[in-house]
Amino acid sequence: MSVRWKGILAATMIGVCSAGLLAAQELEQNRAPIQLHYQWQPGTTYRTFMDMDMSMSFPMGDQTLDQKTHMEMAMSMAASDAGQGNIRLDSKYDRMAMTVDAMGQQMTFDSDTPDAQSPLAMVGQMIGKEFTMTFDEDNQIVEMDMQNIFDAMGMDPNAKQIAGQFMNEEQMSQMLQTWITQFFPEKPVKAGDVWPLDVDWNLTGFGSMSFKGSFTLAGFTKYEGHDCAAIDMNATVDMDLSGDDSTPEELSMLKQMGMSISGGTSSGRIYWDNELGWMRGMTMDQQFTMTMKSPQDGSTMEMPMKQISSMRVEVE
Repeated sequence: MSVRWKGILAATMIGVCSAGLLAAQELEQNRAPIQLHYQWQPGTTYRTFMDMDMSMSFPMGDQTLDQKTHMEMAMSMAASDAGQGNIRLDSKYDRMAMTVDAMGQQMTFDSDTPDAQSPLAMVGQMIGKEFTMTFDEDNQIVEMDMQNIFDAMGMDPNAKQIAGQFMNEEQMSQMLQTWITQFFPEKPVKAGDVWPLDVDWNLTGFGSMSFKGSFTLAGFTKYEGHDCAAIDMNATVDMDLSGDDSTPEELSMLKQMGMSISGGTSSGRIYWDNELGWMRGMTMDQQFTMTMKSPQDGSTMEMPMKQISSMRVEVE
């Protein structure tokens, strides 16, 4: 490496490190405790934009196959007054784009410029199809309707039954309810406060998933021009997808494969707009290794995975 390039590399590394230290220093610490609580505003539309990069490796014969996936998604949720203190959310996917690189081949799809011949075209069928959720004044989900999503995906009866085991009202409500009402503490918190993350999800018919760790209110900063609390999350992830006593016959193969994750990690930062009562953004880094039994000979296969995602929220 030439002296010139060494100098450029050194300057770049110093700049990156300095930027990281500056970002840490910019977190304001001296503020009164705040209450972290989702507040839906009738007449408001929340637009969520997400980017995700995922890489994974899995054995294929005597070789190891590497696969990379990039996904972009835009979703909108319009809040309205449903009466009796309830809030209704009319939600829909506005855009989905995906690129998959595997075995030297690339597959792409973008709902903004759809290609019906793409192997990934099915994801575009959900665009514009509304699904609804209704929350009471305590942010408890009292009603959910996702039928339009199932119909739009054009699933055959068996596929619908399998998807219905996971994406049914009970399962989806459990996950959303956890995120909305259980991740944040009941009492106000200040910079430096730590609270536990202890979540167990029973995925009826599929198995279970758990997150164990903590949240920390690291301080306050500007995010996308908004005054936000910076909340750090660190957790271990365990998952068992070997089914249970209620596993339907259509999922018997899943049960035989005995898929599981042990000791995975999930870390990230949430930017919380306390004035809005909603997230403004989030970054997440997840790493884990999934194990499963080979359908050919029953041997154990390991599939390392890494997923990096980011999300930002615009409000209208």
